[in-house]
Amino acid sequence: CFEPALDYCVVKVPRWDLAKFEGVNRRLGSAMKSVGEVMGIGRTFEEGLQKALRMVDESNAGFEPTKFAADKDAIVHELQNP
Repeated sequence: CFEPALDYCVVKVPRWDLAKFEGVNRRLGSAMKSVGEVMGIGRTFEEGLQKALRMVDESNAGFEPTKFAADKDAIVHELQNP
């Protein structure tokens, strides 16, 4: 009989699929509602988070080195206008 391990971590991440809605403001704000969520299960928090982030978008490989310079203005702009 197979007995699964009981030491795992579940991470849920909200999903904003703004392409589903026409005319929606793509700028994220504090009152923004997600259209769903994904779940990643791993042996550690980091593994669960990586799996959940990969499920948000198929083109996303999870946490990767940033493709932007460490310029604060560029980071703020990207966070405000994804």
